[in-house]
Amino acid sequence: MTYEHLNKHPFLRDFSADLIEVIERASTLQTFAAGDTLITEGRAANQFFLLTDGSVAVSAGQGRGEKRVLEMLREGDVLGWSWMIDPYVWTFEGRAISPVRAIAIDAGELRDAMATNHALAHALLGRMLPVMAARLRAARLEVLALGPEAA
Repeated sequence: MTYEHLNKHPFLRDFSADLIEVIERASTLQTFAAGDTLITEGRAANQFFLLTDGSVAVSAGQGRGEKRVLEMLREGDVLGWSWMIDPYVWTFEGRAISPVRAIAIDAGELRDAMATNHALAHALLGRMLPVMAARLRAARLEVLALGPEAA
């Protein structure tokens, strides 16, 4: 993983070099084929992804039959926020719709760094809250679209 990959990603725009270097130590570049699952609802949230190429469908529906697509993510987006909230279990599924290239960031390593580096924790929380809000807004809209029987 190189500093340049991270520095170019919109999620990390305006992060200081020191913060990007910490994130770099927890990062690897990964590729996925169309149809591959990046995150699975109900499983441990051990990493999250900064998408650099391709499309990922975010869906939900564990235990309710067919999964419903809530949102489509593309280059420049972030996949995964459950890694920040105990018990660190995915609440959505992320499946590659096309070939995907992503920066995978080790959640445990990053949480450990955040525990001692408050500037990192503050910066990441400020970037992750809008991601969380967008996913929850998409889920709410899907529930509303299903009508009263879904509530």
